[in-house]
Amino acid sequence: MSSENISLLSLAISLAAFYLSFIAYRADKAVVSVRATLFEDHSNLGNFDAVISVSNHGKRPVSLSFVRITKPDGQSFWVPFNANGGEKLDVGEAKSHVVPHSFKGLSVRDHKEWFEHMLFVQDALGGLHYAPWPGQGKIKTTIKLWHEKIRRFFRKHKK
Repeated sequence: MSSENISLLSLAISLAAFYLSFIAYRADKAVVSVRATLFEDHSNLGNFDAVISVSNHGKRPVSLSFVRITKPDGQSFWVPFNANGGEKLDVGEAKSHVVPHSFKGLSVRDHKEWFEHMLFVQDALGGLHYAPWPGQGKIKTTIKLWHEKIRRFFRKHKK
């Protein structure tokens, strides 16, 4: 083999190694899944507590800071994830947090009122994780919505 061939082979191997390390870097992150449920406070009827369950399925630990509750009228308020202000989730760990009296005056029969409130959990890096209610899926991001619109457009206009 000539020196030129050896240099081209080493360039190809180094580019492949760089690509594999970049893929490993992108996969090495925390993956947080969040669920929300409501329970009625039996000591004070008519008030509901939101119970937010968070689990980390990724490859890195994550620190959770706040719970954000957004009302249907657009107002939102922030509640610390726990009394100390933050909570660390290791890999494979799951924790729950109760937001007491977060829903006052909601009727027991009208579940639609509950689902109009949106709950998010914020991590220490500022990322918001949506907490869907039981029976609801995740919110589609704007990029995914545009991707679906573009696919539908080209499917309709296919010749």
